[in-house]
Amino acid sequence: MSLNTWLADNLGMAWSKIVSLYSTRRGLGIDLGREKIRWMPPPAEFYKLNTDGAVEQGTNEATAGGLIQDCRGDWLIGFFRNIGACSVLNSELWAMYDGMRLAWRKVIKRVIIWWRLA
Repeated sequence: MSLNTWLADNLGMAWSKIVSLYSTRRGLGIDLGREKIRWMPPPAEFYKLNTDGAVEQGTNEATAGGLIQDCRGDWLIGFFRNIGACSVLNSELWAMYDGMRLAWRKVIKRVIIWWRLA
């Protein structure tokens, strides 16, 4: 059974689509070109959680981190963790989990998550 099949059966189609998108962008030859990326503020009274995970190629040692900003772009709080050995997708998911947990602890309820698998 493939990972995509298992995810679809056990976690729903959303996770399957994330893994499919990740697999497509990472190694199946789709040229993303030079994307222009810039920070877009969330709507008023919302906060934006920007996350990122990274893995060292030779060792698979991973880190995850991010920050929460308000609608003006002001930095509220940041976070970082060393994960150990894992995949890039897992490091990205750890970053989202840690960010949402931090937002919950700080009673930040209106959060838009931004992440990018590249």
